[in-house]
Amino acid sequence: NDKELNTYFDKMEKYEEISDRMQEEIAKYLAKNNHYGDVSKAVSKRIFAMLKIIDDLERIGDRCYQFTRTYKFKKEKKMEFSTKMTEDLLEMISTVNDAYINLLHNLSSEYHLIDLSKGDELEEIVNNTRDKLQNNVAEIIQNDKDVDFSVCNTYSELFTTCERIGDIIQNVNNSISTCD
Repeated sequence: NDKELNTYFDKMEKYEEISDRMQEEIAKYLAKNNHYGDVSKAVSKRIFAMLKIIDDLERIGDRCYQFTRTYKFKKEKKMEFSTKMTEDLLEMISTVNDAYINLLHNLSSEYHLIDLSKGDELEEIVNNTRDKLQNNVAEIIQNDKDVDFSVCNTYSELFTTCERIGDIIQNVNNSISTCD
């Protein structure tokens, strides 16, 4: 319902702002520690990887907030997706969620022991799902003379945002692997 959506939206907005501040503070801390005395090349490499990781984690928050804003817009405009569109979008969200769970596992593991193959596999599924959804939208536009382009555009924005989150998740996985 709208009240619940607004509550979640407000929380998302608040947490997005918090993630911005956290990213900034962690980056300052890492940069400050990199300037203390002589640090080895390995430590500098690890600090650089950590800076990339926190930047990308903050970007995931940005994209989640963007998704929420687009979804709220959809609800406010009373846009309806077809059953197929909804099912496909939920499939995309589920795969991105699996990729995120894999990322959390990688972040909590010994960095030199992580296996990137699961992330690679999930990223490929996300990209294939995006391609499928793009083709579905193109078919709708081509075959439905009464198509509502704003619905197609909003739908495309949602699944494209999911795909971008998947890309960022894989960037973090790759950065983790350089921290060994």
